Amino acid sequence: MKHPSLKPSKKTIQQAGYTNVQIAIGVLVSVIAVLGAISGFTYLNQAKVNNEIALIGDIRANTSKFISTQGLSVTTAPAIATLANLGFFPNNLVTGIGTAGATVANQWGGTITVAAARGDGVAVDATHPSDSIAYTFTNVPDAACRILGVSLDSVVSALKIGATTIKTSLAPTSSPATVGISCIGGANTLVYAISG
Repeated sequence: MKHPSLKPSKKTIQQAGYTNVQIAIGVLVSVIAVLGAISGFTYLNQAKVNNEIALIGDIRANTSKFISTQGLSVTTAPAIATLANLGFFPNNLVTGIGTAGATVANQWGGTITVAAARGDGVAVDATHPSDSIAYTFTNVPDAACRILGVSLDSVVSALKIGATTIKTSLAPTSSPATVGISCIGGANTLVYAISG
């Protein structure tokens, strides 16, 4: 016969595991956290795209002033450090501001470089002198690339995504279909030619 003190009482029995309500609450909290992270990422990416559009507008104004007062070389552009030190870019994008070796990064961690260009998309040479400065932005994410590719027709003279010409002064409207198939791979290169 068992001793009465060895019999478990109803008060000492504990449930092992989670109830369905606890599991449902845990799943709900996880889903909310994931959706919040996705929304935050989408908001942050959209904010960066808006900043980029504003930056290109500022670069256009600065380039126009620069070309009207300084002119352009036939086949070369001013150095990126020169433009950075003249205030073409926000200080938070410039490393080494105030030095001859200043460099510029975009907000996605890619580089910004410059070259001589033409708004009509023709290659620059002695016969076809530059009339624009081409600003090359690297490492642009696909989603941002797609929005930028169709948002800057009135701001830039010419635009390339990778090796694909999206618009020129001779064909001034970008093609959304071409932009859509050009912004792939996650780290795109956009080249904005801006005339005076």
